[in-house]
Amino acid sequence: MKVPMNEILMRKFRALLDTQFFPGASKALDYFDKLYVVISPTTGRPRIVVDSRGRKIFTIRASDYCIIPTIVLAEILKKLAPYPCLRVVVCNEVAEFIAKGGNVFARHVLQVHDDIRAGDEVLVVDEEDSLLAVGRARLSAMEMMYFTRGVAVTTREGILKCRNSEGSR
Repeated sequence: MKVPMNEILMRKFRALLDTQFFPGASKALDYFDKLYVVISPTTGRPRIVVDSRGRKIFTIRASDYCIIPTIVLAEILKKLAPYPCLRVVVCNEVAEFIAKGGNVFARHVLQVHDDIRAGDEVLVVDEEDSLLAVGRARLSAMEMMYFTRGVAVTTREGILKCRNSEGSR
């Protein structure tokens, strides 16, 4: 069931954004004129937030109530977050692969924000700070810089994959 966002939910989501990402991340919700919340029919809890155009902004994970951003929200968070906050910087050679939805391997990581821990939601950018994907860190910042093998970030949504699926609708 899709309902308009009310003031109580808006305050909760603003607090979650500021806590999970960085102080001031809640300003991202100001970029949208009207937001709607998809409520789970079985639990009655909010699960998905969409804008007036029907684009999914973020999902709320049921197990721990964490926000899972989409590319739409990631682009706004990138504008609001000071460099290198939330970012995993990869070499340009693999940028297209990651933008299509491929995972980030530790050997391709050039720079990473020191506060990133395994399990955090991160923004994957290229050397010019262009957004490539959004995903979940599998390693901490120190491990990403130290290891030369293995997956560093499991990509949830690549920017090219997202744009291609929007164009086919």
